[in-house]
Amino acid sequence: MKIVILVLASLSAALCQSLTLPGPGMPASSGGSSGPCTPASGYSHCRGLTIDHTQVGGSALSGFPVLVSTTLGSSRIQNPNCYDIVFTSDPGGTAKIPWEQETCVQSTGALVDWVRVPSISSSVDTVIYVSYDNASISTAQNTGGLAPANVWDSGYKGVWHFGNGTTLNTNDSSSNANNGTVLGTWTPGVGEVDGAAQYVGGNGISATLGSNVTVPLTVELWSNGGTNADFLQAVTYSGNFLLYGNGSRASFFVPGGELNGSSGELDGNWHHIVATVDGTGNGVLYFDGSSAGTGSGLFPQTSTSITFGVGGFTSLVSGKALDEVRISNIVRSAGWIAAEYNNQKKASSTFLTIGSEL
Repeated sequence: MKIVILVLASLSAALCQSLTLPGPGMPASSGGSSGPCTPASGYSHCRGLTIDHTQVGGSALSGFPVLVSTTLGSSRIQNPNCYDIVFTSDPGGTAKIPWEQETCVQSTGALVDWVRVPSISSSVDTVIYVSYDNASISTAQNTGGLAPANVWDSGYKGVWHFGNGTTLNTNDSSSNANNGTVLGTWTPGVGEVDGAAQYVGGNGISATLGSNVTVPLTVELWSNGGTNADFLQAVTYSGNFLLYGNGSRASFFVPGGELNGSSGELDGNWHHIVATVDGTGNGVLYFDGSSAGTGSGLFPQTSTSITFGVGGFTSLVSGKALDEVRISNIVRSAGWIAAEYNNQKKASSTFLTIGSEL
């Protein structure tokens, strides 16, 4: 077993008057209709984006990063860098919220963005809005408090999207800026969400995170690894595996214990795998949004610096990949993890509905 090293830097307006519409951050009616919207000042078009409350996971979520992947249409984006797109929590286009643009194609209006939603209800649908098409925009609009790093709360110590499938991007999207350089044989590939880091032989990727990154802890990712050795040694901790393949099941292994999923889970398709450990060493393994195993006595250590890695066994089959690797020093709730899975999965996702253009 060999681990490739990726050394990362330090942490560090008028509305339809006959209707009463939700205010900033408030949920829409449970009927799922996004209602009318007014484009933000200077913009020509807007759409409502409705979050299905049944996909949220049973409890309200605050500051949740929502994946918005859609196509606004040709001739709808005027700036070559897609700067003329803004997200708001109100239908009048005035209450802007932070967003990170992962990918945008001006010619088609295709975009992949992450948007921090102030509050998502688990009892009624929540609506946010996107305004676009403004020829006067020449600079990025998500700056200051709307900056991309603000999409990710302070619990995140690292968030890696891995680019758009054409270019491998190893930048950390969190405020810690743990950006790095690939030293191993990884290439851009097609991920579950936009691009991925694809294994083509050799080893893996590693990262060093400090600032008391101990328990509590959440480690998460998407992988399309298969059975046995044909699975990425997804994340490591000081030479020990955190998430990896154990036969045909996902596993979470650290000093003090191990969590194992069910046999047959790892089948070569994309799966969402998450492990959490609380402050007393109790752990939960999640597979595709649901709990797959629990344990106790994990992480009996007090180190203030953890070396994480993303890598692969040398016998790993070429073409397998990782996507959306995230590390937090808080325990993400079961509802949060379920919502992530429902939002990010490609197949049959009903988490977000894109409304008609106005």
